Amino acid sequence: MQVANVIDVPRVSLPVVSEDVKRWADTPTTALTPVLNTKRLDQTLQWYAHHVSQLQMRAQEIDHLVRVAVLQNMGDSASIFAPQFTIRFVKPTAELVAKPFAEVQGDLNQALQNAKMAIAKKIIATFDRLVEQRQVGQVQWFGPGVCRFNYYTAEHSDQVLQTYRQAGFQVTEKERTHLHLMHVHDLIQGNLEYPKHVKVPARVQPIVKAIPPWLQENTRVLVGQEISCETYVIDRRKERVSESVWVGEEITYRTDPALVLGCYVLAGWKQGET
Repeated sequence: MQVANVIDVPRVSLPVVSEDVKRWADTPTTALTPVLNTKRLDQTLQWYAHHVSQLQMRAQEIDHLVRVAVLQNMGDSASIFAPQFTIRFVKPTAELVAKPFAEVQGDLNQALQNAKMAIAKKIIATFDRLVEQRQVGQVQWFGPGVCRFNYYTAEHSDQVLQTYRQAGFQVTEKERTHLHLMHVHDLIQGNLEYPKHVKVPARVQPIVKAIPPWLQENTRVLVGQEISCETYVIDRRKERVSESVWVGEEITYRTDPALVLGCYVLAGWKQGET
């Protein structure tokens, strides 16, 4: 494996710039329709249950997007944490529905708005944490069309230590070096395009497909003219691995000597070593 323009440093990162919660809360996380123009309690409760289900589904979609993005970039080196998109909803109770009808509708509507804001906060907290864990990058704008963005990938290389046959298997022992890489690009003439208008590599396509429809309006592909590109090794680790391939049992009939002392074997050798 070769990595161009690699600078091997222990700690390099861009500052975490958190998103605005209100902007995310305004994202159509669900089709929150106005309170039904009805005086029937059962219809109001059905309306509330429907929107609770929609918000729960949106939380699951964010969880799926996070996992796909990290796994596609980091592969086996990915450290997935559980976003825990557990949103608490007001549960209709006898005490609640016994209130005046207008108050019941108001309480349930406010509960949905609170849940929507809670999901927005959790979305931001999740991605901020991934930035801190160096699995998701960020973009910084310095002026019109001038920006810097970073992203992370994982790569590995193998060095063969030895190979041998064992019980019909060809065994190869390797020392595997894992690299956690941060790529930093500086652009001019930066522009944001819709993903459908830009050809993305095969590695990125599953991430694009995992973006739920309600977030697609917030999703763009940043394109521009590159003026600087650096790759930093921010973590390096090694491990010993073995790979076995079945090649079949070998039936032999040849001289196979050993130097013995009573029942003890002091040495042995194969035919051809003498």
